Amino acid sequence: MKNKEKYDLRNISYVIKSNNGKYDFVVYYNSVEIHREIFHGFVSTHDTFTKWLEEEFVPDILTDKEKAYLSAVIKPFREKVGYVKKIDCGKREFLKIYLEDDSIPFPFFTKGTMYTGMECEKDYTLEELGL
Repeated sequence: MKNKEKYDLRNISYVIKSNNGKYDFVVYYNSVEIHREIFHGFVSTHDTFTKWLEEEFVPDILTDKEKAYLSAVIKPFREKVGYVKKIDCGKREFLKIYLEDDSIPFPFFTKGTMYTGMECEKDYTLEELGL
C-alpha cells in the first residue's frame, strides 16, 4: 500500500522547516507529523511530496507510548546500544537491550500484549524502532 492510498489527501499538509542550517521536508496528517526527510533545494517541494506519496507505506514498529518509555530508559547509555530484541518464552515475552559489552533484560509481559509491532528474535536498531 502506498502513502497516497493510506492517507486521505484532503487532510495532508507539508512544510519546509529549518533544522540546524539545513532544511527538512515535513508532512502532516490531521496536524500530526507523519514524515520528515532532509530537503534538497534543487528539487521542488511538489516533486518531493509526489515522491513521498508514491512510496510504500511503512507502519511504525512501536506505539508512541512504547517509544517514549524506551527512549527514557536508554537515554543515559544511548550511544552504547547495539540493538533491541523481543524474546519469546512460551506464554510470556520480554525485551532485551544489547549494549557494546552488556545487556539489559526487561520484565516479562504476557505474549501479544506489548511491543506487538516487533517480531520475536529479530535484532532492531534504534533507528528501525524510531528511537
